[in-house]
Amino acid sequence: MPNFTVIIKHYKRKHWQNKIDEINWFRSQSSLIQAIELAAIAKDHRGMRYSHQRRIKLLALDRAKTVLLGNMTNIFQQCLTFEQVHELVKTELHKICGIGELYVYDTSFRIGAKLNLFPEKVYLHRGVRKGASALGLDIAGHAIEIDTLPDELKHLPLYEVEDILCIYKDQFN
Repeated sequence: MPNFTVIIKHYKRKHWQNKIDEINWFRSQSSLIQAIELAAIAKDHRGMRYSHQRRIKLLALDRAKTVLLGNMTNIFQQCLTFEQVHELVKTELHKICGIGELYVYDTSFRIGAKLNLFPEKVYLHRGVRKGASALGLDIAGHAIEIDTLPDELKHLPLYEVEDILCIYKDQFN
């Protein structure tokens, strides 16, 4: 079993502030429309593309932005949970070539930050799935419930658990 105390301390020292900055950036947008647009094109507070989306073609990001802004702001405002935001993004963007699970999660997370809606499960994408699998967690679905996580991770916000499973996946073997 990995030393979660060491991993969590390292995460807090090296990665936590980036996540907080991302949350605050999207919360600080003057409108939900502006937050959706920035989330769709994966633009951070420096005007740069987030590293997770650096390989996605501009055409795919532009299409995603068009879809997410087209008559969807009111629908996002009606979401009561992060899961609703995630499902909406996934459903609306599933046909866009180049848009995958990580983009769907990250974009949902950023829109959710503006709406003050955060994950209540750990959503799986390639890196998180690999980390979860290495810990022996059930990766058959699209997300992991909090009660199935190692005790050392249960007290963390689930977006931090998602980060830890992805960032430290190779240390769990």
